[in-house]
Amino acid sequence: MQDVLLKLPGESLIGARIPPFEIETELRRRLAAALFSDGIISGAAACRMAGMDKAEFQFMLGERGHRQPLTQTDYEQDLTNLTAWKKPLIISNTTPIINFSEIDCLDVLSSLFKARSR
Repeated sequence: MQDVLLKLPGESLIGARIPPFEIETELRRRLAAALFSDGIISGAAACRMAGMDKAEFQFMLGERGHRQPLTQTDYEQDLTNLTAWKKPLIISNTTPIINFSEIDCLDVLSSLFKARSR
């Protein structure tokens, strides 16, 4: 797909509480977060749009209170990855916990933390 150029009237940004040199970056990140949170684009596409790696993007979503969609397939893939990596589980914000609760899988977190504390 070709690049899309979004033209905004300059007057619409007068008084924006964003430094002028950060407007383009900030708008790209906000658009990427909104489209991802609404399930319109994938996480990878959102990261490319925002110009961030996955960890940075997820951290930004958590800081800004955006919901991170998690499907059953995502949950299963994350569980497979966690098992394969066998690294300590670190939760940096509450969004993953909310997602686990929405698909009724808090028992998984409980079992992972019990296994890590032994």
